Amino acid sequence: KKKGEKKGKKGKKDAASLFAALAEEGDEGGAGGAAETEEVEEEEAPPAKKKGEKKEKKGKKDVASLFAALELEDGEGASEEPPAPVEEKKEKKKKKTAKDAESLFAALAEGAEAEPAAPAPPAKGGKKKAEAQAEDAELDALMEELNQPAKPAAAAETGKKKKKGKGAKEKPEEEDIDALLASLDGPKKAEEPAAAQPAAPSEAPKEAPKEAPKEGAEEDEDEGGEDVEAMAAQGKELTAAQKKKLKRKQREKEKKAGGGKAEGAEGEAGEGAAAKKPGKPVKESAAAKRIREEMEKRRKIEEEARRLQEEERAREEAEARAAEEEEQRKEEERQKKKEREKAKREQLRKEGKEIIFTNVGNPHALGAKPLSFIRQVLSLCAAPFLLERPDVTSIFAPDAVARAKKLINAFKGGVGAYTDSRGNDYIRKEIAHFIEARDGYPANPDHIFVTDGASVAVRMCLNALIRNSTDGVLVPIPQYPLYSASISLYGGSLVPYELDESKGWGMNMETLKKAVQQARSEGKLVRGMVFINPGNPTGQCLSADNLKELIEFAVKERIVLMADEVYQENIYQDERPFVSAKKVMHDMGEPFASQLELLSFHTVSKGTSGECGLRGGYVEMTNIHPGTIEEVYKCASINLCPNTMGQIAISTMLNPPQPGDPSFEQHHKERSEELASLRRRARMVTDAFNSLEGMTCNYTEGAMYSFPQIRLPPKALEAAKALGKAGDVYYCLKLLEATGISTVPGSGFGQEAGTFHLRTTILPREEVMADFVNKFKSFHVQFMNDHR
Repeated sequence: KKKGEKKGKKGKKDAASLFAALAEEGDEGGAGGAAETEEVEEEEAPPAKKKGEKKEKKGKKDVASLFAALELEDGEGASEEPPAPVEEKKEKKKKKTAKDAESLFAALAEGAEAEPAAPAPPAKGGKKKAEAQAEDAELDALMEELNQPAKPAAAAETGKKKKKGKGAKEKPEEEDIDALLASLDGPKKAEEPAAAQPAAPSEAPKEAPKEAPKEGAEEDEDEGGEDVEAMAAQGKELTAAQKKKLKRKQREKEKKAGGGKAEGAEGEAGEGAAAKKPGKPVKESAAAKRIREEMEKRRKIEEEARRLQEEERAREEAEARAAEEEEQRKEEERQKKKEREKAKREQLRKEGKEIIFTNVGNPHALGAKPLSFIRQVLSLCAAPFLLERPDVTSIFAPDAVARAKKLINAFKGGVGAYTDSRGNDYIRKEIAHFIEARDGYPANPDHIFVTDGASVAVRMCLNALIRNSTDGVLVPIPQYPLYSASISLYGGSLVPYELDESKGWGMNMETLKKAVQQARSEGKLVRGMVFINPGNPTGQCLSADNLKELIEFAVKERIVLMADEVYQENIYQDERPFVSAKKVMHDMGEPFASQLELLSFHTVSKGTSGECGLRGGYVEMTNIHPGTIEEVYKCASINLCPNTMGQIAISTMLNPPQPGDPSFEQHHKERSEELASLRRRARMVTDAFNSLEGMTCNYTEGAMYSFPQIRLPPKALEAAKALGKAGDVYYCLKLLEATGISTVPGSGFGQEAGTFHLRTTILPREEVMADFVNKFKSFHVQFMNDHR
């Protein structure tokens, strides 16, 4: 329907353009007047109508060509002008023609709006066939009238000669006339199917449309019953309109003849196809057969690939479900284990069995009291308004008050404000002063980083040291889990070296060298080495000679030495007092004093202060490249700054009251008594372990732990295996269930294959330690009897 509407609109525009030209021709007298009118209208037309004006100009040009041709046929080049009465008559006829043609094309344009392929709406139901025929007859009469003016014979003859001489010009004029006639016929032919459409029942036409006459009859009627073909055959002279009609008929016959041939050919082809016998096999060419086989082969391959993909997808989904179920099962098992342990602890409490947590080095949790001087200074710094009380010195020691005022002045904004990312400058200077007093060699405050406990300092340095999995770090076995966990976290490789239990957990340099060679043969680059002095969990102290061997080895192998010296205050024997690696390095002189890259760690969590929760520690960097220190500074700035209370705790630990200060006597007494008690407890625990069947323990020379070896009977190992547990894990769980003593299996620290250990602290108070020893002894005797 849209196609029909477009054609209708085009027809209306063409008709409007044509009749505008016809009306102007009637007023101005020919193509010249039409051309002048065209120029005037073009100048006055608004810009918004440019598209319509282009179409109107084309219509005017076609009309001008038409009238020029008509005049040429009627008497082109005539020597005389028609009489005035004839001219007036011609003008009247042209005006009448314009009006009649305007009515005619309005009707034709209206009929063209109907869609031939679809039923037209009742309002646009089309003209009756009779009306269409009348309009055609009227149009033919109009064309006849335009060609009828009398012409002198000479003028006609001259016109014929000119026509012959202007063949090139005549041809396009004839084509323009034919195009115009075809456009006039177009709306009529488009109208005929619409006229034949049945009207809607609600608006049925008054008279049924008559049967459309044949085309030949129609054409004869157009000339009032005359047969132009017969007239041409008889040699009769034809008018211009009759000649055009004759040409049109000839073209239509040629078109029909061509269509008929095509239809005949199609019909013959159809008949020939139908004539073929059905079911007769067609011989397949070799090439077609190969193509068919190849396509079949590809189809099978694609089907097999799809099948395999579906199987792989199903397998992956099944594995994913199985892994998820397994993880869920493990999680459920972990939850059940936690619930069982919780239930056991609760049962122990109900039975009056107190849990003794000897699994963590947490002094204050096991009854250690904080040192008075440290807490007084912390209190005053946290609550500086107390310093304004007149009686402040009667509540706090005068030297504690003085230290608090000094620290508050050093911390701009108080303890609630950020400090430098490396720590407060005043605190770092106090640390440097402590190191210099201890070792006899200067320290640079700008190479010291204060951190939230020594663990943060260790992780910060490992992060700077490790680049990828090929970077290895030597760690002693047994080892503190901080190192293995951090190395794994930063993507490095742990290179273990075993301590010699038979020599008091001492270092064996041959074992250390073999560990490095093995790592390098595996493509690893050993960049760092950790040693803990005094040892955790083993409790041994390294002598100055041991440290010299380590320093020589590290310089020779170009390895960064990481000295974990957090237990330097916890020494329980006099044969091997604590000596720092930095002091031994400087005592050795060159090249070691300048070539050993050393990282030294310390904390307030251990020693007699035992302030684990305040989280204060530091690392000193010796002979480390300045560029590396700058990069570590950037990393430290991520956390903005270490906590201020931890920094103050470090200050009071490393710069305690001196002789003559009001707090000196009390502070010295508190520290001395705690260290003496720890020494007694270390001896008490070690002696108890060594008195038991199947147990041996090196004396706890320092730190806070004992690490005895247990020789489990075969029956105990079988029971542990049945439960899917290691022998030392099985032993520690049974110990917890029977006594409430919580320890750590040696497998958590690493141990020589085929051996079993446990780690316990020596931190329970002396009054509790006796009960601890008795409970442990009773359990062990019963355990060994049950598993003989």
